[in-house]
Amino acid sequence: MIKGGKLGKDYKGKEYKICINWKRRDGDKAMPKKVVDLEKRFKETKDRSDITLMEFLSDRGFTKEDSPMKNVLKEIMKEMEEEKTKNASDMIPL
Repeated sequence: MIKGGKLGKDYKGKEYKICINWKRRDGDKAMPKKVVDLEKRFKETKDRSDITLMEFLSDRGFTKEDSPMKNVLKEIMKEMEEEKTKNASDMIPL
């Protein structure tokens, strides 16, 4: 579902492109140009499982050794740890 409550049957070209790009995998053909072809690709890929951040970045050319990927993952892990610590300190002992 896209912002505004649209369902797949109500999508226009732009919404199809967003969904298709989100489910993109290595080896997929180029993005279709015609709305009919976008709809067909959407139907073929819409039920693919969501991917992890590692898979997303690696599909776009980053490897584990790339510093952008390392920095992104380090930052996410740092924020998660800070949030966990903050939540633990906010708890009231019984």
